[in-house]
Amino acid sequence: MRNKSNDCMVVELPIVKQLEYFIEHHGLDDTTAEMDPNYRSDVNSGGCYRKLGEEGKIDDHTLTLQLNADGARFFNVSKFGFWPFMALVNEAKYGRRRSFVILLAIWFGNKKPPRSVFMDGSLERLKSLEKDGFVYNGILFKVRVLVITVDTIARSELNNTTRCNDEDGCDFCLHRGEQIKRGVRVYPQPDAEAEKDAGREPIVYPLRTLEQHRRDVKIAEASGKRVNGIIGPNPFMNIPDFDFVKALVPDYLHCCCQGVYKLFINIFTSTKRPNGQQPWFLGKDKMKIVNARLKQTRPPYEITRTIERMDDTSDWKASTYRTFTLYFFPSFRRFASSEILQSLL
Repeated sequence: MRNKSNDCMVVELPIVKQLEYFIEHHGLDDTTAEMDPNYRSDVNSGGCYRKLGEEGKIDDHTLTLQLNADGARFFNVSKFGFWPFMALVNEAKYGRRRSFVILLAIWFGNKKPPRSVFMDGSLERLKSLEKDGFVYNGILFKVRVLVITVDTIARSELNNTTRCNDEDGCDFCLHRGEQIKRGVRVYPQPDAEAEKDAGREPIVYPLRTLEQHRRDVKIAEASGKRVNGIIGPNPFMNIPDFDFVKALVPDYLHCCCQGVYKLFINIFTSTKRPNGQQPWFLGKDKMKIVNARLKQTRPPYEITRTIERMDDTSDWKASTYRTFTLYFFPSFRRFASSEILQSLL
């Protein structure tokens, strides 16, 4: 399909053929056999996956998928970009899973893809595969969507809800948020101790649920107004036995790696006033010691990009911030106060 006036197009790819190729050339693993039920180490060890297995909705011939959609510019100076709609097969070990990505659809154009045009065709086929499945080598395989990973902005667009900087913009609870300035909304955690000292009951914001979401969609459609940040229905509502509220997981890359991790590292390294005069700031002498320790650090083999300097983070990517926090953090631990360390950890 193509809209010539806007020079945009979307290409949908056959899902079954890609899954058959995956099974034939890569195979499937019994990823739950060696997992300790007391630990969480992968999607297959999570509570939702195990519950579906106990209910008989996942068996040895079920393929569960992680869906992802994101955009990338064709050139840095171009308005045109690609938006791939992808899936990962959870019934394969991590390395193999990442090496072979199922491409459901791809959008190319000078604007973000409309949700209905971009996803509806692929989701309709996934819905059919969950109900009827497909036969390969005499075995009937069923397909089930389990997780959806997108960034914060895309999550509200796919879910047809308000953005995070608008009222009721939290996708995980019914916290309405507080606007501190135009375009900026925060969701502070209630201080239970302060409420208790004031003789009031602690404030608790209930988590969003599938039942609550469906109920609010009906009210929003009937009234034409937003309800708890919900504007209207989304395409995931048509997939049977699919809890899309739990499936839309928090955005680890932007919230943690390029959010909290980056914030703390900037606190230690930024020379802007008044940060440069604060006790946690790493001056030249401390920074030399930290950089020397970074060069001597030997991370696990999974880390392909090492860190040799902390005073220049201009080219750090999300994975770099994650690597530093998880593996290189001890390099400057002695220079940070216990309060800062406790906040970070």
